[in-house]
Amino acid sequence: MKKFLLLVILIVSQSFLVPMPKKITFCMDAVEHTKYASELTPQDRMFLVRNYTNASLRYWEGSTDQKNKIVREIAPIAVYNYIFNDGLLPSVTVTMAGYESGWCKTGSCKRKNNYFNVKSKRFGCTLKKCNHKVKCSKLYDDEFNKKGKKIKSSFFSFKTRWEAFAFQNKLMHNDRYKGALELETAKEQITYIRDAGYATLNRDAYISRHVRIANDLCMIDEIAEQLKKELL
Repeated sequence: MKKFLLLVILIVSQSFLVPMPKKITFCMDAVEHTKYASELTPQDRMFLVRNYTNASLRYWEGSTDQKNKIVREIAPIAVYNYIFNDGLLPSVTVTMAGYESGWCKTGSCKRKNNYFNVKSKRFGCTLKKCNHKVKCSKLYDDEFNKKGKKIKSSFFSFKTRWEAFAFQNKLMHNDRYKGALELETAKEQITYIRDAGYATLNRDAYISRHVRIANDLCMIDEIAEQLKKELL
């Protein structure tokens, strides 16, 4: 019963949010729910994080409508992984997903929920076999052959965006990248990941572009920290 009341209050409270300049308005400030957090199922936690994050982002505006749409779709997942799965700062995760997929304009993202544009060949997977329990699909890449025509590459195919972010979070916990999880700022995490060999783009260009985007999304980190204090 307590869990039910908590979720009802969460939904109703979104109707009374008032924008506050340079501050984050949280939809659950008046709810003493910390003692109930341990009783929530994973599904309840997902519901709670999604509504809390989206309500808090209601007055955030990105540079384009497409960016706004994608940020609101994936920010709750990044926040969830940060709180419950020891993930990267949400701003970094959202930045990586947005940059790699062109804010979900790539075929692998739009058709297969591959927000990080991950090619399966990199992990030794083929269309027929993959040890990572993820399916693969042959899609047009952003690379061209000698004749100037786009080539097809094998990309991971995810059933849902949650599955894609779970895979990325698992990747960040391997020996190569997990050092980034111990760092406190977006710039530090982005720099560590790049230097660990995550991308082939020029080091300075990769870091500066990602840091610029992450700084624009720092509000998500504040939301995550506030929610983490409430839940854990």
